[in-house]
Amino acid sequence: MPDVLYGIVRGVFELTEFHIYGERHQIDNLVKSASITSAQAIAGKIMTGDTVDVSVTAKKPLHQVTVTVQGLSAKANSADGVNWTAAVKLDNVPPGNIRLAVDYLDATGKSGPTMYGTTDGSKLYIAGDPAHFIDVGKVATVTASDKQWPAPGWAPTRSVTCCSTATPTPTAT
Repeated sequence: MPDVLYGIVRGVFELTEFHIYGERHQIDNLVKSASITSAQAIAGKIMTGDTVDVSVTAKKPLHQVTVTVQGLSAKANSADGVNWTAAVKLDNVPPGNIRLAVDYLDATGKSGPTMYGTTDGSKLYIAGDPAHFIDVGKVATVTASDKQWPAPGWAPTRSVTCCSTATPTPTAT
């Protein structure tokens, strides 16, 4: 059918009427937001045995919230029925991206649809078993090919060790 403005065929889908017969079912999730964090996370990575903290905010007060992280379920706690928190210790879970599912019962006790994932883009990666973790900083030895410290005209005012915040000051030569 030709375009109404220019009278040419453009491949634009136009509808004059759209009818739906039957019943409409609205899937209204009462979870407003969900996020995950971990105090043990380093650059978004955690290890087996670490704890994931889940925060859930509801659109209206809920009766009960259950979170599932990497297949491990935990009941969330709330003082007001709107803001919920849960801590899940990840023991015996496979490495990979952390998966989150939130289930709830509304104020009348009716279960709502499961919400999957986070709403704020927060994510964590479980790297595996800490027994197999190698602390490179403790076992590495660095050998410089040339004497780099102290540079000419500089002398440390105090002892400088690895990772110290001590700053050398220039000395007159």
